[in-house]
Amino acid sequence: MSVLYQQNDLEILVSTMNQKDFGFLYRMFPGDLWQSVSILVVNQTDGEELQSHFENVKVVNCNEFGLSKSRNIALQHAEKDLVLLADDDVVFKRDFISTLLNMFNKNPFTDVVRFQYTQNGKQTKKYPKTFQQHLNWFQVLDVSSVELAFKRKAVIESNVRFDEHFGIGALFPIGEEAIFLSDLKGKKFRIGCEPKVILDHPYETTSVKLNSDKLYFNQSAVFFRIFRNKYVLWIFLKLFFDLKQSKIRINQIPNLISQAIKGKKQYVKNSRL
Repeated sequence: MSVLYQQNDLEILVSTMNQKDFGFLYRMFPGDLWQSVSILVVNQTDGEELQSHFENVKVVNCNEFGLSKSRNIALQHAEKDLVLLADDDVVFKRDFISTLLNMFNKNPFTDVVRFQYTQNGKQTKKYPKTFQQHLNWFQVLDVSSVELAFKRKAVIESNVRFDEHFGIGALFPIGEEAIFLSDLKGKKFRIGCEPKVILDHPYETTSVKLNSDKLYFNQSAVFFRIFRNKYVLWIFLKLFFDLKQSKIRINQIPNLISQAIKGKKQYVKNSRL
């Protein structure tokens, strides 16, 4: 019989920048909930360092920037069996800990779980309505890192890390979550989806903020990193769905294909493939 996870088996990995106090923790957690769970803060700063006097809060200060770098530093310093990725602007639901623990205890063979989040109280993504044992590729490409919890030791032993060419602060500011999951899928990790909301995220994702040219430039690099020579198929699938949803016009297609080619070439050059 597998050992059941408890609250002291969970660690929240928070990525943040230039913090001087812990006001952000009060905003992230309802009531004083943050005081009852282990938290690891990676504070990327070029100035004053953040110091913790709380037994349950560990801080790693660093002067290297980039979200994927922050996630990797957090993985390196985390200690608990289960970890949940977080940004400093999310607001957790009061029952998020029990939701997370119940999921892993009911599904002991699942390595990674995608949960749900809302944006200003509204659901902006389409999620499965029941627990799903395996994410398909369309779902992998739609994942945000703040939706992800996983078994730390399994990921560490797999040597899979966030690709630091991608994510906020990198040359390609999107796609680090999808690449992380695709690498884990390649190592036969069991990646499920639990249809329960654990947090609210008040701001739009980076990909939503990009205009069409920049989005195709960046998305092409993501597709090539994951699918290699099949990346062209995924570019055309994206063009098809964006046309269908009226996100782009048909006369934009030649330019968007050109941007996609440039993005792929830039990734190859930058990563020295």
